[in-house]
Amino acid sequence: MTESVSGARVFALLTDGTQVEIRRLGEADRAAVRDLHRGLSEESLHLRFFGLNRAVSEQVADRVCRTDGDGHAALGAWLRGGLVGVAEYEPSDAPGEAECRRRARAVMPEPSAPPP
Repeated sequence: MTESVSGARVFALLTDGTQVEIRRLGEADRAAVRDLHRGLSEESLHLRFFGLNRAVSEQVADRVCRTDGDGHAALGAWLRGGLVGVAEYEPSDAPGEAECRRRARAVMPEPSAPPP
């Protein structure tokens, strides 16, 4: 992963035109990651984790928010101060390859909300 040296804020544009801020996740984000995981629908839990349940949300938050290193990194997508998505990767046993995981909560932005 490339480090941002400028300190500039980074945004992504969603398909509906909404902007989310993208930044690395760290220990201070544990509660937000835990809450995102707990807020996933039953269908999303099944499709993303093959039946993993909300009881392991603390373990998910610990894994996602641990200090970057050994190739691990996690990014969060933030909308109006709330975490709405997570992407992370771990190195695989094959050189130059990594395993990626994503999770997101469906969010309906308020049309009148001011831009971030």
